[in-house]
Amino acid sequence: MPIIFRLLLFLVTVTVFIPAQQYALVELKATGSERYEEADILAYTGLTVDKTNKVPLENMKEAAQKLAGSGAFAEVNYKHTTAPGGMKVEFILKDHDDDQFAPADFENIVWFTEKQLNDELHKRIPLFYGQVATGGNMASEVATVLETMLGTRGVKAHVSSGLVAQINAKDNKLEFTVDELDIKIGRVSVPDASPRFANDIAAVAKKMVGLTYQKAVAKSFIKLDLRDVFLQQGYMRASFAEPETSVISNSPARTEVEVVIPVQEGRAYKFKDATWSGNTVLKTEELQKYLRISPGTALNGIEFNRDLNGVRIAYAQMGYMKMSLKPEVLFDDVAGTVSYVLRISEGELFKMGKLEIEGATAKSADQLRLAWKMREGEPFDSTYVSKFTASLKSGSFFFYVEQSESEKPNTTDVTLVFCKTKEACHPSKNVLNDPDRQ
Repeated sequence: MPIIFRLLLFLVTVTVFIPAQQYALVELKATGSERYEEADILAYTGLTVDKTNKVPLENMKEAAQKLAGSGAFAEVNYKHTTAPGGMKVEFILKDHDDDQFAPADFENIVWFTEKQLNDELHKRIPLFYGQVATGGNMASEVATVLETMLGTRGVKAHVSSGLVAQINAKDNKLEFTVDELDIKIGRVSVPDASPRFANDIAAVAKKMVGLTYQKAVAKSFIKLDLRDVFLQQGYMRASFAEPETSVISNSPARTEVEVVIPVQEGRAYKFKDATWSGNTVLKTEELQKYLRISPGTALNGIEFNRDLNGVRIAYAQMGYMKMSLKPEVLFDDVAGTVSYVLRISEGELFKMGKLEIEGATAKSADQLRLAWKMREGEPFDSTYVSKFTASLKSGSFFFYVEQSESEKPNTTDVTLVFCKTKEACHPSKNVLNDPDRQ
């Protein structure tokens, strides 16, 4: 009997795992960037030259993606070529323009000095040079590192970041802020100030104690209060460094800090003289009367600035509402004196246009027009508007004043808008109320 063999064929699928290509890194380069040092770019990638260990080729791609994701570069390319003992890798970069970066501002991170923050951030994020790319991942990287640094001081907090836009885009900043922590000012000190300023500094410093700390608050204090302490005694060149903070006490509920403000006093000056230019409406002799200081006397910079504001007001009352006065200060450090060159640009004469009254009954409007003394065609006194509104007895009504240029050249119209609520008292809203009504 014949034997029949049946051959069974099976189709077998075999998955073959091909190991990733790996090479030793024998050379690393980064070219094309003018903003960053090559060593910092390579450090940011996490790659290092190592002739003894092989690394996957995929790591090069990931490093390039990290550079691109930082937001620091407009273009990122890379190439790898064989080299004796392994491979060499080059990253070819193109920087973003300057307007794609903003300086980092640590608004209320009080547990470190500015130098400590910048040094540690650069150490951990090599592309951080005090400025942060406004696009990409760099801002979040900085915030994460800051949270880690705060942890070393026993502070558990979330750090947020946000771009603070200014009128001049060059002044934009990327602000980093600790959220939901109560940080109060306990003391203010100016350690470099002479004893002669001690009482005055202590007096103005009281305004700061108890306030929530923000760097902007400290800077405003320097500009609006502390500087005046020195100006009023003739220290016209007193300059202040960035405010620093020192932690007085720290707890999960509250942190109290001392604000330390470095100052370079310079020297006290006396007034020598002042010369005027550009004035035609008021004679020099008339302008000189506004200056209440005599040559050779100690210069009180605060009073002198008030005197200059008196000149500005005088021009405003005569209808020169766009007049500008720019003082140039000339220092004589040998004699210890100051001279001023006071340049005036008078601008055009503006006249009163139409007076419009909205939101009032005919009777009330007539009474207001009779009380309004600046008539159409007269020089427009911009100070009169505030004086007039201050004289109105506002009981159950609110008002809004709008000044606008008339159809006639160099003429200003004034509109008084009366309304029922303060929130509605706005030209874009038409919820008005007669002041006679309750």
